[in-house]
Amino acid sequence: MAELLTNMDGRKVTAASCANDLVAFGAIKEALKAGLRVPDDLSIIGFDNVPVSANCIPELTTVSLKCNGLGRTAADVLHKLTAHKKVGKLTSIEPELGIRESTGPFTG
Repeated sequence: MAELLTNMDGRKVTAASCANDLVAFGAIKEALKAGLRVPDDLSIIGFDNVPVSANCIPELTTVSLKCNGLGRTAADVLHKLTAHKKVGKLTSIEPELGIRESTGPFTG
């Protein structure tokens, strides 16, 4: 994030989507060190919804894979495979966006 914020060639960064919540925490820290306000100047979103994401300041907007559902789906597919039942080639899990304080409205 520090490199992104310093190498924009005059362009303004308005949002960052991070690979996971821990990276998002670091992005928030670097944004604050650069004098930016999250989310007023920069929206930041994480991915995986770790428990502490709701307790940081600002609370982190994040995408949840709903791991309980993921585990149930994986167990169901494994059970069908071991029982020699037909299993589809594609199994999808619907993620859920938890909007909290680290993102603001798009003002583009």
